[in-house]
Amino acid sequence: MRRIFILAVLIVPLSLAFGCKGTTGEKEVANKQDSSVMEQGTIATGQNEYVKYCLTCHQPDGNGVRSQFPPLAGNVLVTGPADTLIRIVLSGLEGPITVMGQQYGTQIMPAQNYLTDQQIADVLSYIRNTWGNKADAVNAEEVKKIRGER
Repeated sequence: MRRIFILAVLIVPLSLAFGCKGTTGEKEVANKQDSSVMEQGTIATGQNEYVKYCLTCHQPDGNGVRSQFPPLAGNVLVTGPADTLIRIVLSGLEGPITVMGQQYGTQIMPAQNYLTDQQIADVLSYIRNTWGNKADAVNAEEVKKIRGER
């Protein structure tokens, strides 16, 4: 009888303690997964847009083509202020440009203003967070605002 009492005294508090920790921990994990899934969705959508509209010039690894198309990987124009990058996508880019000490400019980047605000936000979020780049995501409202300035 004494053993049963001791076991009950030990088991009840332990099961409550672990049960509560597990519930809180599960909620935290679920919240992180929701956030991660959303980011992964944006990245996946942006990657699809990149493949359709950017990959031919900037290549699958984001390193561009020497002297013709500048790299996106490690490019401060990509990881710098988002509004500059949005303007480049909306208006295109023409003329020489120097990226990481290498001059580019023999090819013109056409304006991609036919893309929706969300498509531009997705692809820019993707390139700003791929190939070692790390920068804030771009949202459709930022693109809409800059598109409206034109």
